[in-house]
Amino acid sequence: MNTPGKKLSSTAVCQRYGIHRRTFGHWMTNAEMAFPTPITINSKHYFDLAEIEAWERARAIANLKKVA
Repeated sequence: MNTPGKKLSSTAVCQRYGIHRRTFGHWMTNAEMAFPTPITINSKHYFDLAEIEAWERARAIANLKKVA
């Protein structure tokens, strides 16, 4: 995450997807999910919005390939 840009907190990410923090914890530790790595500031995790959007696109493409 070298580029400056909008960052989302863990809480904001959970709200974005409508998931519980525990579910989000599973996403972060599950290698198959390949969720973007956070940066940590004062023991709080922040995620680069551009990386999250790229992850969303990659997941959508992977799901389309499964259906096809």
